Amino acid sequence: MIQLSPTFVAWKGYEHEVAAPLRQLPGADAYQARFARWLADCGAVTTDVDDFSGLPHRALALIPRAMQPHADRVDSGTVTFVGPCFDTRPCAGWDRPAPAEEVLLISLGSAYTRQPEFYRQCLR
Repeated sequence: MIQLSPTFVAWKGYEHEVAAPLRQLPGADAYQARFARWLADCGAVTTDVDDFSGLPHRALALIPRAMQPHADRVDSGTVTFVGPCFDTRPCAGWDRPAPAEEVLLISLGSAYTRQPEFYRQCLR
């Protein structure tokens, strides 16, 4: 099994420094149970949330090593940092739609999509 990580990976000490305090937060048990159900529903090899999100057995990190927190504590025999993958083909470009006087482009990735008030503020 190999983990494909679009962001940083767990490091030696992650369990005590990050995961353990998170488990003490209100709602942590419900979150763990929901996450385990999601893993099962997706047909994941494991439904153990800690195994799934903890220290990887083998991983490709899609960031450069320089962006990894505590990079000196990441096992380089386990994790391969492949850095960002850039498309080297020329970009066709983007043109503002003709009838639009003003255009606002907002891109925050997929983790911040349920924040309607943020988007309302951007439009204001």
